[in-house]
Amino acid sequence: MNQKLLIEKWLNNAPIDESVDVVKSVLLRFFGSDAICKGTGDSHQLRVKHPALRDLPGFGQFGHLSIPVTGGRRVKGYYLRRIAQAIKHLEEIEKEEKGK
Repeated sequence: MNQKLLIEKWLNNAPIDESVDVVKSVLLRFFGSDAICKGTGDSHQLRVKHPALRDLPGFGQFGHLSIPVTGGRRVKGYYLRRIAQAIKHLEEIEKEEKGK
């Protein structure tokens, strides 16, 4: 599935969960290799981090969201929606900056 369509799906009607491999591919495209926390040894092996995300509720003062992986294979729908919100927010900021 096209990643743009997948993000729209996550935003508007998130599934119960998604394969961690699919989520990793989206995170790598939009947030780079920093999105994958290697060697953490815990369930929070993925993250979304960008200073512009400080404006969004739930991303903390540093614009950071830690994403747990259930059973080492699945990411829950709540986090898929949060990832999609972050991507949309960053795309809007990018559009505004290009328009200036």
